[in-house]
Amino acid sequence: MKKILFALLAVALCLVSCKKDQTVTPTGVSATFGTATATEVSIPNNQLSGETVTATMPKSAILGALKLTEDEFNAAWTNGQITFGALKGSEVVVGSTLETGKWGHCFDEDGVPYSYNDSRAIVRIEGASDPFTYKISGEGEFSELTGNTIPCIQVFNYTADRQTYTIKVPWSIKIIKGDVRILKYCGKMTQVCSYEAALTDKMTSINYCGIEDVVGFDPADSAAVLIIDGKVDMSTKSDTLYVNLDGTAAADSTTAAAVVFKNADKKWRYRLMANEVAEGNKLEVNLGFVNEEYNIAAGYTIIGEYRERTFAKVVDSTFSMNTGIVYSIEMLATNRERTTEFDLPASAYKALADMAAAEGQAGVTLAQLITRGFMLVQGGADKAECTAEPYGHWFDANSKVCEEGDNLAYCGLIHNPDKTTGHSPITLQNVPGSNKAGDKFVCKQFYYFTTIGVTIPITFTIKVVESVSAE
Repeated sequence: MKKILFALLAVALCLVSCKKDQTVTPTGVSATFGTATATEVSIPNNQLSGETVTATMPKSAILGALKLTEDEFNAAWTNGQITFGALKGSEVVVGSTLETGKWGHCFDEDGVPYSYNDSRAIVRIEGASDPFTYKISGEGEFSELTGNTIPCIQVFNYTADRQTYTIKVPWSIKIIKGDVRILKYCGKMTQVCSYEAALTDKMTSINYCGIEDVVGFDPADSAAVLIIDGKVDMSTKSDTLYVNLDGTAAADSTTAAAVVFKNADKKWRYRLMANEVAEGNKLEVNLGFVNEEYNIAAGYTIIGEYRERTFAKVVDSTFSMNTGIVYSIEMLATNRERTTEFDLPASAYKALADMAAAEGQAGVTLAQLITRGFMLVQGGADKAECTAEPYGHWFDANSKVCEEGDNLAYCGLIHNPDKTTGHSPITLQNVPGSNKAGDKFVCKQFYYFTTIGVTIPITFTIKVVESVSAE
């Protein structure tokens, strides 16, 4: 009888020892319970990314190996029958190596567990909402390990009937090149700018707000990228980045609303441009200056407000019977088609009305007088034909009359008589791209009133400027 009892005891002890040191493999690609295959988890190589990968241990396999229900496991976990650890060689390190109040471990590049504040720590596996769910992320600097796989083994120790059963849970952590992380935003800069192309050579320096002090980040060696919906778009990476009005990448300078570029001194600059914009448009560009070695970027927001600049200003206008009507005008140098309208001096209206009345033309409006005879004096010869509608002329850079559309055309002076009001406002129109700051020319026209026999010369002295004095 004693022999039978000893035999039964030996069988029981054998069953217990057979249960000890079982290996449980987390679910994963081709992973099944009882094999040596570990779950493959990939984490980004950016130690500053702050990104985590959530992975779940094979709950059913672990519960089955321990022959526990989930409720029994949770109760054992709560009362301390189940402890958590990691495998260091053949030795089980009991407990967590993370901060107080957290459970999990940090591992070096060889899969050896270390404390969270140890400089050798590369991978962090931290418990999340329950004993089977973990957040996996990178610790420290390990961009040089891109492509490496780190084997990490955690363990559950279950104590029951004065026996401890160890369940090994292996992980295979692969280091991959992750998305570029925005290290910080330096803030916003607002620039109010005319959308006149003549001013787009004005550059603005970009302030990095101390980002040069970040280890591993040198703006001079970085590239500009766009940040779209909070993510760095590496497809836009360039040392000269053209941007559309909606903040997306522009193909080139011909359509861009702004440009960000690195100058010869490797300093970053930007300038607003005049393409595809109009009065009141607002540009908001979220930039990143990216360092690919560390997969980090500095964020920066540029806001551009486009405002129409004054195109032309009558600096002075006079009238006398000897000199006629004389204008001094400033006109903005611009590659955009612009017009402005101005009126005759009040003294000219009064004098002409008085002359018309003296000639028995009382009640005839000035506009009617003008439309009955409008001519131009040019080089001593009279030329009545208009080259601008309804009444007026186009002039070239030498102040000579030319046809509209002529490649020599420089500007137009067009009269628009209104028979209802009796006024005749004058429209000055430029030819885009034909003038530059510093140009100056003189155009002459005159009113010839056949019914009253009066000729009134009109002289326009036009100076092309970068910014009219009204601003």
